[in-house]
Amino acid sequence: YRDTAGDFDITKVPAKDQPGVKVMMQYFTDTNRFALCDVIPSSRPHAICPVAADREHPELGSRGWLATHTWDFCTERNFRPEPVP
Repeated sequence: YRDTAGDFDITKVPAKDQPGVKVMMQYFTDTNRFALCDVIPSSRPHAICPVAADREHPELGSRGWLATHTWDFCTERNFRPEPVP
């Protein structure tokens, strides 16, 4: 997913995955200003968050919304994960 200069190129990420990647990129740009459940320009006014399969119930990822999306709408705006020691 890098361009010829070696920089990350979001256009090389499949369109269906771009919202989740964009919200993660925004968060890691400034973890004090942004959250993992946040608004990105293309989701306004709705907050979104990246999602991953449930390790305890992976079969749930094969149907419904999460079968085709790596992001979801969220309501717990300003969610930030606990820092890893």
